[in-house]
Amino acid sequence: MIRVYYLETEMIDGAEKPKGIEYIHHAILEVEGMLRKLIQDTTDEEHNGLIAVANTWREATQEEINQFNNAEVAYIPPIVI
Repeated sequence: MIRVYYLETEMIDGAEKPKGIEYIHHAILEVEGMLRKLIQDTTDEEHNGLIAVANTWREATQEEINQFNNAEVAYIPPIVI
């Protein structure tokens, strides 16, 4: 289900990253004020992890679903070896 999460950021290895980064993949991540707005199609496990760290969350609007489905470039975290 496509949902929207508003996340604070934290410094990790000298870089600012959204909380819950381990659950974020193939998503749209935008700056909204002091938070990061994440639009992602989440599994139940990802949803539970993200709501534990999100300031707020909600179901995506139709406009956000369209934005997500039409996104050419989506956030994919780097693979760490």
